[in-house]
Amino acid sequence: MRQPRDKRNFPEPRVPARTKHIDIQFHFIRRHVESKSIELVYCLTHEMTGDVFTKPLARPQFQKHVTGLGLTLPAAPKELQVSEPDGAQ
Repeated sequence: MRQPRDKRNFPEPRVPARTKHIDIQFHFIRRHVESKSIELVYCLTHEMTGDVFTKPLARPQFQKHVTGLGLTLPAAPKELQVSEPDGAQ
């Protein structure tokens, strides 16, 4: 049978530094939301432009997010361009 923990001899565990960092960020954002200096808006997963930096995306999604950032894609070199099969229009 386990003995009850004596708090005088065993202090509570400390909060890890990583958790403290998250707490500070959370409170910073919460203060700004409460003061109405920023507004948090929900974004659907497929609308998150930041995905272009963190995930492999299909070409249409990639192009949509690149355009959303105000960037343009350079033209592919001729040796990499896909040609249409003969007779296709």
